[in-house]
Amino acid sequence: MNTETKQAYLDKTVAQLGEWNGRLDALKARASQFNEDVRTDYNQKIESWQEKQTAFSQSIAELRSSSVDGFENLKSGMQNAGNEIDSLIKTLEEKYK
Repeated sequence: MNTETKQAYLDKTVAQLGEWNGRLDALKARASQFNEDVRTDYNQKIESWQEKQTAFSQSIAELRSSSVDGFENLKSGMQNAGNEIDSLIKTLEEKYK
């Protein structure tokens, strides 16, 4: 892997994080429409997502500062975390339409 490939992956990852944030904002806006019990459950899931998002953002920072060789090791962990975040958002979107 070269520096350009690393930068392209970082750009894609940052864009994905922005998309997730937009989807999460839309979900948060819907929360006011739910009754208190549903809103409590919903907010707990949102908090879980925010913790994962924070860890994902920290991983992006690590990727930026990593060597090209170290990048490959971090990349696989990022992909797994990204899949988990995407799955959580899809679950929230489906459950709280």
